[in-house]
Amino acid sequence: MIAGAFPDWIRPPRWFKAGLLGTFATGLLVRVLVVVFHDISDKPGLFTNYDPIFYHKWANLVANGRGYLAPYLLTANLHGRASPSANHGPALSTLLALFSWLGLDSFTDHRVITAVVGALAVPVIGYLVYWLMGPRAGLIAAGLAAVYPSLWLNDGMLMPESLYAVVVAGILFAMYAILAGRHRTGWSVGLGALIGLAMLTRGEAVLFVPILVLPLLVALRKELFTRRLAVVALALLSTVVLLLPWTIYNLNRFERPVYLSTSLDTTLDGANCDTTYYGKGIGYWSEACFANIANRHLEESVASQLERKQALRYISTHKQKLPVVALARFGRVWYLFKPGDSVTLDALQSRPQFWSWAGMGMFFAMIPFALIGVFALRRRRVPVWPLGSMFLMVSVAVVVFYGNTRFRVPADIALVALAACGLESILPGARNRPRADEADAEPTDSVVEDAVT
Repeated sequence: MIAGAFPDWIRPPRWFKAGLLGTFATGLLVRVLVVVFHDISDKPGLFTNYDPIFYHKWANLVANGRGYLAPYLLTANLHGRASPSANHGPALSTLLALFSWLGLDSFTDHRVITAVVGALAVPVIGYLVYWLMGPRAGLIAAGLAAVYPSLWLNDGMLMPESLYAVVVAGILFAMYAILAGRHRTGWSVGLGALIGLAMLTRGEAVLFVPILVLPLLVALRKELFTRRLAVVALALLSTVVLLLPWTIYNLNRFERPVYLSTSLDTTLDGANCDTTYYGKGIGYWSEACFANIANRHLEESVASQLERKQALRYISTHKQKLPVVALARFGRVWYLFKPGDSVTLDALQSRPQFWSWAGMGMFFAMIPFALIGVFALRRRRVPVWPLGSMFLMVSVAVVVFYGNTRFRVPADIALVALAACGLESILPGARNRPRADEADAEPTDSVVEDAVT
């Protein structure tokens, strides 16, 4: 793709805007209904002690001016031992803290807010596909995103995937804007900032740097190398600038160095022990793996360091088992190995089993259309690699850590986008998109002006 490849559909028609608003309303309704009709525990227990409960309590601690303390050491009224925590990324709780400060501080309030945040991914995905394939394709994508259970099941559960989905959709939009040559300086900064925000939401988002940002040095090969380097440098710089305050804050409050989060070590240790290498739990995660450390109630950075050492020691002594475990992790996230476990284990995280099965069914149903979408985009000389890289990113993350369908958010967004492109290409009246070489013949002045110098 080159500058000027999108001359026709930059300004969306009114009917597209109205349709996008309708799909957003539908997506929001679905997600709010999850909050209304599906109850999840607000009492500490398996998983909820470290996920919904954690984010909820953390937000209220921040809103009350107490900072990012370990909520699992405090009572329901947030009394008890005050100890710093970075057990998760701060983005979601910081957002919720703004609403807590306004008085929306109950567990249900926070569930509703995450439902609204998750619904915002619907119009972003729709607009992304509209830009790639046209307005009807954009509405198809938004409609799929509104009702796809694997996306909305995360929303209303008070989990970071709600915010993560919006940010990932924004990252993909920024990528295609850069590839199209539109306002590259601004979009490069925006891309880096969005990646930084994604890293503050979920730790594996660091993979966006090698999988999306660095390949721009090759993808923009028609540009001067200095311009390509400027795009990548601006993106990396804005990522670092966004992460720096949180990193400095952490380095000044823990006994041992913590840069972004201690969850990496907890996740790594929980995925590398006998329980997750042998038997029915192979390829998954278990808190029993690090119970010997957790039960000591150590300061979080100290516990994190011990968990990392324990995980690496186990990995080094079980190298021969790693290929089998990696395959099991890969198979779990793509429903290729013990697909029923993906439903039953999701139920432990409060996800309703019926809709988990429905999400699996819709996942497989969209694959043929997504493959058609790949060829449809290639015929129009639109690069597919940014969308395809989402599948690579998820695969790498689960092979390194463990197979959980919650890690699949970037790939689910790409799947929806590609399936919408495929459906658009086979529906009657499909519009032929202008070829990139035709657009290149008459470059617009704005493209030249917006190029990175």
